[in-house]
Amino acid sequence: HKALFLSLTEGVAYGIAGWLWKIVGRIVAASDDGWAYGWACVALLLILTAVLMVEFLEHYYCRPQQTGPDGGVYETIVFA
Repeated sequence: HKALFLSLTEGVAYGIAGWLWKIVGRIVAASDDGWAYGWACVALLLILTAVLMVEFLEHYYCRPQQTGPDGGVYETIVFA
C-alpha cells in the first residue's frame, strides 16, 4: 500500500506543479513585470501549502491532555 500511496502523491504533485507553471508561464508572457508576479504566485502557493501542512499536523498529531487542571493544553503524539 505504501508504493501505491507514494505513486498517487507523486502524480498529484506533478499535476499541481504542471498547473502552477502553466499559470506562471502565462503571467510572465503577459507583461514586463511577469517574472515578479510569477514568483509571487509560487511564494503564495508555498505559504498556503505550509499553512495547510501545519493544520494537518496539528489535527492528526496533537491531542488534548485530559488529566490535571490544564485540560485544554495540547501535547504532541510524537513526543508523548
